[in-house]
Amino acid sequence: MPSLFDPDPPQFLGKPTDLRSVGFFHGRGENYVGSNASHRGIVGASALPDGSPQRLLFCDPQGNARFDYTAIVRGNEWRLDMPFFIIDAIQAGRIQVRVAP
Repeated sequence: MPSLFDPDPPQFLGKPTDLRSVGFFHGRGENYVGSNASHRGIVGASALPDGSPQRLLFCDPQGNARFDYTAIVRGNEWRLDMPFFIIDAIQAGRIQVRVAP
């Protein structure tokens, strides 16, 4: 899988996701011994049926896909747990989320 900083990434064409429509969440409200209270993730709308895989491309600011994840659609949305440093990069504009074609 290519690195976020790979100078020659593979080319993908994906539908850009309006970052205003990508939500962010913290935790799941279930705190217990050993839980990660700072757990975060992203969520977005999907027209795919429940149980379908939604492939998401994570691109650099120029639109080059650097890595991808697959989320399962539930209730017309996809939700993906993410490490804090990727969420920070999305919020700072260093990574763009695109729905794969």
